[in-house]
Amino acid sequence: MEIQDVVLATNEGLSRAPDLLTSQPPPRDRFQLADGLWVGSLDDAIAEKVLDSCEPPGCWVTRPVRQYGQLYTFVREQVPQTHIYEWDADLRLQTCVALSRLVHPTSVSFRYSAQLVYNADGTVREVAPGPVTDHGANAWVATEDNRDWLIASDLEMLKELVRHLSLSHLPPRVRRALWYHEYAARTRDVSVRWTLISTALEALVHTDRHNSTRQFTVRIPRLAAEMGGCQFSEGDAENAYDFRSRLSHGKGLGDLTAADRQIYQEMETILRHALLRAIRDPQFAQLFGNDEGIRKQWPLP
Repeated sequence: MEIQDVVLATNEGLSRAPDLLTSQPPPRDRFQLADGLWVGSLDDAIAEKVLDSCEPPGCWVTRPVRQYGQLYTFVREQVPQTHIYEWDADLRLQTCVALSRLVHPTSVSFRYSAQLVYNADGTVREVAPGPVTDHGANAWVATEDNRDWLIASDLEMLKELVRHLSLSHLPPRVRRALWYHEYAARTRDVSVRWTLISTALEALVHTDRHNSTRQFTVRIPRLAAEMGGCQFSEGDAENAYDFRSRLSHGKGLGDLTAADRQIYQEMETILRHALLRAIRDPQFAQLFGNDEGIRKQWPLP
């Protein structure tokens, strides 16, 4: 009996950047990320079974026609038999999706996730929905007019990251920051996203009980400068941290200006680049291994 855990990405996001479809097309062929882990297309009939199984059946006079379908699917094979009906029990797929968002942010979510149980002849016997109503059943991107899908070069980089899928080589503060980044993608509320992303950045560089604001406003711009391509001044960091503090203390968000949006997007970019580098470069990751290493790398004036 073969079992697969799957996360199906739909083609709903293609309309956000139609001009990029020709030059940066989504993957069409199966791409092997690791042993028993790949991205590609399920058989159309099986994909429809997943879509049908993950949506409430409703009670229709005339059933609406679904306006979207499978774009590509994350597939995990070789699921341990002890995990039948327990989707992604070891977080293998969830971690893979979280790593894919570091490579390129997308709105792939667990809205269409399932465990497929196959008959000996290759037909699907059962479809057990995954966490299709839980936290993570939806995800959003901060810039909605950008490409909302992975491309071939993204998969190549993701394959490199998946070599470190256990994340065991990362210091605890880096692992925490990674999951803050993932949780931020799972909410559309910018006040929650702002707090999570700034908290993730603070988790990377905070070492001392006092002068928390100073640690953020000095170290995050210096971290950004090391990443390359990230323009983030101490003034930007002060505004970001003040905004985060007001949100955390219950103040309203108010209208988000274009400058505010730019600051948020830069924070997310800095965090994503820092996490990517930490996963790929063990020497860089170890800078975050203890407080003293952080103080030496990014000293406060």
